[in-house]
Amino acid sequence: MQRLLDFLSESPNPFLRALFWVITIVLLLLCVAVIGIAIFVVGIVIWAFVTSNTTVNGDFTYFDHKDYITLSNYNGTETAIVLPAEIDGVPVTSITYMIDKSGLVEDVTIPDELALAASEEDMNVFCIDFPALQNYHVSADHPTLMTIDGVLYSKDGKTLLAYPVGRTGEAVIPEGVEVIWFGAFRNSAASSVVLPQSLRTISSYSMCDFRVMRLLTIPQGVTEIDENAFTNTNTNSMKLQLIVTQDSPAHSWALEYDFPIREVLPATQDPAQAPAA
Repeated sequence: MQRLLDFLSESPNPFLRALFWVITIVLLLLCVAVIGIAIFVVGIVIWAFVTSNTTVNGDFTYFDHKDYITLSNYNGTETAIVLPAEIDGVPVTSITYMIDKSGLVEDVTIPDELALAASEEDMNVFCIDFPALQNYHVSADHPTLMTIDGVLYSKDGKTLLAYPVGRTGEAVIPEGVEVIWFGAFRNSAASSVVLPQSLRTISSYSMCDFRVMRLLTIPQGVTEIDENAFTNTNTNSMKLQLIVTQDSPAHSWALEYDFPIREVLPATQDPAQAPAA
């Protein structure tokens, strides 16, 4: 390369000399880009190291954003835990892809002081991936949350926020629920899910990575399905199939995104009468 550059730079041909400068500038830009990317990556690593802290008792890993905290992992070995509302006086405001490293937690209690709420600004505020989890618990006085049979909902009962990941068998969502929130069924062990006729929205990644379920009936009333609602991160993504009603929004969505359809029901048929999985 050096010999080529020397040749071009010393050539009496003006075109070749111009080519020399073009190649030189391109090489300089590539060097700057590589250095910039390296600095960016190092900065991200340093930021993650600086902002990631562990509580004194070592039970929780979390990100300290100075004026608020995001819980990350549970490092203990208890089967029932209470999530902290604050750490060292700093309030906890969200739970981002929280992992149970022991895989033993079956019950999670959210205290009244931990007033988490679904918002477009923080979609994954409730994202808890505990493989053995059976129940969420909140008091009747919790300001933003409620539970029905151990499943976590918004206080008004219209948004299903989190279904216990480790629960097996059929999951029946009660009438009145209008939204399945981000990540609500992520990695769920449920063998089937019965969605209510009141449902209107299936949010992004809300029903992905099912461990067992392969068939889902979408009610006619569902009008909004996020592009990534059923997107999986493993090879199961093409195994889930849908039962939809002819010309319904869900039918149109499945056709648009080429998602597998098991059966298309007549528009007059109630999807609740569809065959079981």
